[in-house]
Amino acid sequence: MFDLESSIKKWLKSFSSFRAFDHGKVREMELHLRDHIDDLLAEDYSEKEAFEEAVKEFGEIKEVAGDEFSVIKAKRTVGSLLRLTMFHNYSKTSIRSLMRNPLNSFINIFGLSMAIGVCVLVYGFAKWTYSMDDFHKNKEKVYLTTFFADRDGMLQQNGKSPRPLGEMLQEDFPQIEKICRIEDRNVVIKYEEHVFHEKIRYVDSEFLEMFTFPLKWGAATSLGDLNSIILSEDISIKYFGEENPVGKDILIKYDKDRSGLFTISGVAKEFPDAHSFRFDFLINYKNLENYDSLYDLQDWSKFVNATLIEVDNPSDLKIIEEGMDKYRLLQNEVQQDLKVASFKFVQLDVLYENAVNIRNGISYPGFADNQSASIILFLIALFY
Repeated sequence: MFDLESSIKKWLKSFSSFRAFDHGKVREMELHLRDHIDDLLAEDYSEKEAFEEAVKEFGEIKEVAGDEFSVIKAKRTVGSLLRLTMFHNYSKTSIRSLMRNPLNSFINIFGLSMAIGVCVLVYGFAKWTYSMDDFHKNKEKVYLTTFFADRDGMLQQNGKSPRPLGEMLQEDFPQIEKICRIEDRNVVIKYEEHVFHEKIRYVDSEFLEMFTFPLKWGAATSLGDLNSIILSEDISIKYFGEENPVGKDILIKYDKDRSGLFTISGVAKEFPDAHSFRFDFLINYKNLENYDSLYDLQDWSKFVNATLIEVDNPSDLKIIEEGMDKYRLLQNEVQQDLKVASFKFVQLDVLYENAVNIRNGISYPGFADNQSASIILFLIALFY
């Protein structure tokens, strides 16, 4: 038996699969369909005949949906044109307004541009400053050993350290996981017909474990080999272009009588922009003894550029600091002109912030005082 209401609902439901019909449109079509069916029923059509005739006159649903979508698209196109026209009119009005008072307009636009520029500058500077050395994974575990000494009546913090200090610290404190000494020397480097005056950095083999300087080519463990040398990417390009130089030999001349042949075992990736220290060449620290017959590791009157330690638990640092008086006395026995008042360990995480106060430090401050510079730039941005 034919059910008119059920048939109407089924017919309306078939429209739901087409995006051209929203709820309001479907409701409108339902009212039209019912009106037409009522007219046909009044002409003695049966419910089934009236429904089929009314649906037939509506046409195929797919075609109706296509026609409706075309209408909607046309309406949207007209709306877009109207919006474009409105934008054009607003632009003309704005330009006319600006041209009435060109001097005031220039001052306002220039001032706004300067304010935006200063804000961008402050943001970039702050981001660069506060992300300095963040790429080092062990930045909260690594510390630079510094000492305070009297210089012209004032205590001056110094980033250098006595030459024997590193080995003694590692022997005396089991809390120290790694130590790394750094010493820089000027040398002449020769490769084929090319000769350059360079500065190489002698480091302990733990250097690339304590600091996160990934290699582009080669293996970080090769730093333990006395005959190996690791280059920065800039130096690699300077000497070899884009070629992978691993396996090639270069000659290092320490002076006119002493030289050594080293095999390139690695090239570091390009350093991140926010770095406070870097290197061009890395070779094993023990080469200092091999190529300098006068080099004495136990000489407390001599200094290395840096002694760094790594501790797993930062709370252990207090134990180490309390035991540093022993080394202060050893240093002061042989160094009368530069007596150590105390030692202090500076965490790598904040080394850059303190670099301006550390004499002969491995971390360069970049600006004289970044905190002051940040405050000044912030005030300038606030003023604008």
